[in-house]
Amino acid sequence: MAITIDPKATHATEKEGATFHVRAMTGRQVLSMSTRMTNDGADSDLIYEVITGAVSSWEGVLDGGGAAVPCDAQAIEHLPLPVAIHLFEFITGLSGLTGEEAGN
Repeated sequence: MAITIDPKATHATEKEGATFHVRAMTGRQVLSMSTRMTNDGADSDLIYEVITGAVSSWEGVLDGGGAAVPCDAQAIEHLPLPVAIHLFEFITGLSGLTGEEAGN
């Protein structure tokens, strides 16, 4: 059986009416994150680094006037906390980490 690697592959998840397209973390990113969490525990900087690095696009994220918000690091910082937690859990799940390993 062959190993298939597709770094451009994305996976979709929905939360609160928005669709988020994310890439799985690389092996290097998973190992780095696991080491940091073992040494320091999960913190907001690490969680948002993971989300910012993995979310490639979204639909249904709107500003107060109903206009689409561009998918960038600044906008990711303003996502509601339940959405950020959902994304972090989804991303780490794609990488094969359990909740305990991901710091939950």
